[in-house]
Amino acid sequence: MPQSAALKIDQAKKHLNNIENDVQSFLSHNPFIVASEEEPSTGDLVYKVRIQERVPIQWSADIGDVIHNLRSALDHLACGLVVANGQSVIKKTAVPISDNEQTFKEKLPQALKGAGTIAFSAIENLKPYKGGNDDLWRIHNLDIIDKHRMIVPVGAAYKNLTVTLELNRGDSPAIKFPPFALNPSDRLYPLEDGTDVFCVKAGARKATGFSPEYGFNFMVAFGEKDIVDGEDLIQTLRRFVSVVEQVVSDVSAQVALP
Repeated sequence: MPQSAALKIDQAKKHLNNIENDVQSFLSHNPFIVASEEEPSTGDLVYKVRIQERVPIQWSADIGDVIHNLRSALDHLACGLVVANGQSVIKKTAVPISDNEQTFKEKLPQALKGAGTIAFSAIENLKPYKGGNDDLWRIHNLDIIDKHRMIVPVGAAYKNLTVTLELNRGDSPAIKFPPFALNPSDRLYPLEDGTDVFCVKAGARKATGFSPEYGFNFMVAFGEKDIVDGEDLIQTLRRFVSVVEQVVSDVSAQVALP
């Protein structure tokens, strides 16, 4: 693996570690509170989220640094491939990442000029385009966005609902069942103050025997439409780091880079 590519990946990991600490600290302050309200007309019990603290917009800068270092690591890999083949790096030397396979193949000869046939095959097998390796495509596009404006991942989303059931048995001790999680079909991104997150119908409220307890979990999410919209920020960044690290390692091994 080229040393410069490894350094870029390490730098991305450092920024990610800072973001993880910030997110963990933020969520520990309970910035999102869920309160129930009964609908007078229906008797339904509606749970609404109240946002006590907004996700800091400043995190966009650190997230952009993670993305940029990962994208740079790929281009450092391309330069390493050319140099290892005894050729000179040019301005266009890069790992080409495109919106489709055809455009990628059109860019590949110039982007990897001088890298050699083994390197060509290794990069081609990555399928770094939308519909191939989508994470590489996402990293590339987020990096382009970050060059011109702040990435907007700084929003909250509905992660899941946890339900704990307790069976009341009259004079006998109640039985409490282990909690289970339900993932919502709609992440409600971006989460707004007063949004309905759950509803217990009036009929269900009258059911006897079980006493449910509800827990609501939220996450910090990416918010780039059509790229990473409403996806968990930390999980996504971790995956991006893992993908790039694996790509650089695998290609380096295939071409026998030092």
